Amino acid sequence: MNAYRSRSHWRQRIVLFIAVTILIAGMAQPYKLNAARSFSISHGMVDDSTFENSFWIAMHAGPDNSGNTEINTAPKVFEKYFQASQWHPGNKPTFYGLGEGNGYTKTALSFATFYMAETTGPRYPGQPLTDIDGWHYTPSPQYVAMLNAAANAQPPRPIFVHFNGSRWMEPNEQPCDAAHTSLWCMFNHTMQDNLQFDQFNQAFTGTAANGLGKCVSGQCYLSIARGANPNSDTATYARLYKKRNLQEAVRYLLEWSNNNPGRLVAITLDSETAQAAVERQPFPRIGDYGPQATMQYRTEMQWQFNFNLTAYNQTFSSCQPAITNWEQLWPPVNADSLATMTNINTLNPCWQSWQNFRVHLVQQMVSDTARWATEVGMPKSRIYTHQAISDTFLDYMYDASPISTAKNSYSQVGLDFYEKQLFTTTSNGSLTTKDSLMQEAQDLAVGSAWGIPEFNAGLGPNAWGGAARQGPVLSKCQPQHDAEIYDRTYSSLYKAYLKGARVVMPYLWNPSDGTVIEQWGIGSCWPAMRAYRDFLRNLH
Repeated sequence: MNAYRSRSHWRQRIVLFIAVTILIAGMAQPYKLNAARSFSISHGMVDDSTFENSFWIAMHAGPDNSGNTEINTAPKVFEKYFQASQWHPGNKPTFYGLGEGNGYTKTALSFATFYMAETTGPRYPGQPLTDIDGWHYTPSPQYVAMLNAAANAQPPRPIFVHFNGSRWMEPNEQPCDAAHTSLWCMFNHTMQDNLQFDQFNQAFTGTAANGLGKCVSGQCYLSIARGANPNSDTATYARLYKKRNLQEAVRYLLEWSNNNPGRLVAITLDSETAQAAVERQPFPRIGDYGPQATMQYRTEMQWQFNFNLTAYNQTFSSCQPAITNWEQLWPPVNADSLATMTNINTLNPCWQSWQNFRVHLVQQMVSDTARWATEVGMPKSRIYTHQAISDTFLDYMYDASPISTAKNSYSQVGLDFYEKQLFTTTSNGSLTTKDSLMQEAQDLAVGSAWGIPEFNAGLGPNAWGGAARQGPVLSKCQPQHDAEIYDRTYSSLYKAYLKGARVVMPYLWNPSDGTVIEQWGIGSCWPAMRAYRDFLRNLH
């Protein structure tokens, strides 16, 4: 009897132990499961067969001409865009909807969330920036309005979402004051060592032309370096916040997709990650010479030379004085001579080493960002990088963003193609197509489908400056240019298709009534929209 009681007692204890273990495991797992779940069904996303066996045109939807935000115009976006407009010679339509494609071709809308700007701020007054528990991602009303419109649209309408958290992290150029306290502003005020610095030891905090002390859109340069610990992807506060907020934003979208199945197609990450480069004439300011980048450079150089200072000095003896300790190691700063550098062979060993490192930082940041998204459940096949192409050697020296930075192990290749990447001007002033970059994109993708997060086959004269344009000015979609606009757009789409692109996102479309957006040139005027529509109908 005592033996039975003893065995029974031990059985009860074992059962209790197992039950408690299961309970504790169950209590400990929900956050981890939500954070790292493997979504074999794409978490409500458009199914794999539809995604992989289609050619997508996803127009980026922005504010309308009257300045209204997406809050008011969001439902109209979905109402108008997926209606098929009819064109008649000599008559412009009242709206430029593209319809739904032909089965193989499909239309979608794309819009952005700015996950480093859409934040709640500190959890309590006076909370320091170094307390990572604050400044969580909180989707903006504009983003929520677009998601709500997508959720309510019937039949379900497919969407792509741009995750913007790099140098375009702020949607508006706001000063850093009591009313505008974004993450970038907090870094600017209290932790400038997390910003990029130029070769003159000045932080990138706006420009003289556009205003200092604010995050000028496209020039919000947080350091992308890992700092003194290159083995850690969150060794700096800028990276720590970036990873945390990105993953919160991805989780938010995946949960929305789970509740609204059949709508979310894919995402793009961080528009145009690059090294800082502003005020390029007459003396360019380039980055990153800040504390985080220079610490990582110094550490990796020590690793490269196995801490052999003599070997380091011998390698760079032709371009810098010998150093007596590793703390004296500093990259070259004579950026004013960049204009004389025409190819990689014109760089001295110091500049070659520093430029390779700058590219390495861009590549590393793009790869880390994609990996962070996969860690919380976004499938690799539904993530596109979003890189601009440094297609001239001088651009490469400024931005350190060669085409190779769009490739990593955690996402699909995504590259912007504007007029400069699609065409070139011949010696007699005529325009001819440029096939080399499309071919490089196809080669980079190695047999996988790739995407174009921003596409525009012709820009107006005010877009990115007249000097950057190719061929004759096609001003504000004037009727005399209709045929050329149509031909440029259609032929560029077909070229992208032949070179393996399966997602093209024209930039930009008016969500209100489809009238031309003057400041963005011909990419969204009616001949270009007609070319998109005809391509969708003709491609099988």
